Amino acid sequence: MSLGHQRAAKAVDICAAAILAAAVAFSTWVLASGVSAAILAPIAFIVAYVALGRLDGAQPLPIAAFAIQPIDPPQPSAAADDDNVVRLFEPRQLAIARPSAAVDPGSHDAGQALSEALAQLKRSLR
Repeated sequence: MSLGHQRAAKAVDICAAAILAAAVAFSTWVLASGVSAAILAPIAFIVAYVALGRLDGAQPLPIAAFAIQPIDPPQPSAAADDDNVVRLFEPRQLAIARPSAAVDPGSHDAGQALSEALAQLKRSLR
């Protein structure tokens, strides 16, 4: 690394450590006191600067080769034509609720309540 690059890297390290120290000072000042901020900010600067200085000589690690596997397209669901399916927000209709004829009459009230709730949702969205 040339001398210019070394100086630029050192300047970036100093700026990054100073930003961290300022953040530590501000958060400590807000949460605790100015005295705590005055103590912790220089410590944060020194720790960050030393840690960043140790990264300068790090060698990049090679990335392992991998093969990209194709993803299968989604298949249509077999239950899409079922009479018990409720479809919301289709292009031409907001809701379809078709209760099955084989359902007992007590659950018909629940189906009616669902239809009313969906109609109310449709009105509130307009």
